[in-house]
Order: sequence, then structure tokens, then C-alpha cells
Amino acid sequence: MNPMKVRFAGADCVASFDRYTSTMNVAIQLFDAVDGVPVCTATVNVDPLEDGMCAVKNWSENDGMEEALISAGIIESEVCDYQRSGYISAPVYRLTEAAREAVQATVPR
Repeated sequence: MNPMKVRFAGADCVASFDRYTSTMNVAIQLFDAVDGVPVCTATVNVDPLEDGMCAVKNWSENDGMEEALISAGIIESEVCDYQRSGYISAPVYRLTEAAREAVQATVPR
């Protein structure tokens, strides 16, 4: 499977999929497409979610993350829910079919 490319904060990135060990929720990190340096963590861990969902970190340095992940074909465009993460409510999105396949190929549940 080809890496999923994301344009975020002026950088060309590649999405890396993993799972948070405490909940098995999908975790997404972005790495620079040229030198592999970590750019950011795109998700946040919340209470356990339905498989194929993720909570997007869209505040602070991650402003614009939702748009970047939607444009890259990683998440669907409609918010499904909001989950508390500390003092913030994180939007929960459904992963696209391509992203679900990438997660299954990398870190099956």
C-alpha cells in the first residue's frame, strides 16, 4: 500500500498509523515526506471509540488538521461526535476506506 500523503502547515507529510495501547483507538502521526522528521501527532486518545473512528487534535499547533486529513482522504468530512480530552472537546471522525485499510495493514485490532 502506498503511503498516505498529507499537506499540513506548509509541509509535505506522510501519515503513519498506530493504536493507543490503553484504548486501541487509531493514532495518526505525520512525518516529513523528505527526511522523515516527526511533524505532529494528528489525533488524541479519548475513551474507546468504535473501530474505524479517530479523535482529531485540532487545537493549538494542530489548527487546520481536520482540513488537511479530509483533503488527504484520511477522514470523512462529517464530524460524528465530540469526546472530552482534558478541557477540550475533540471531534471524532470516521476514517475513509483507504485509511481503514492502511490501519488494518499496519496495526490490526
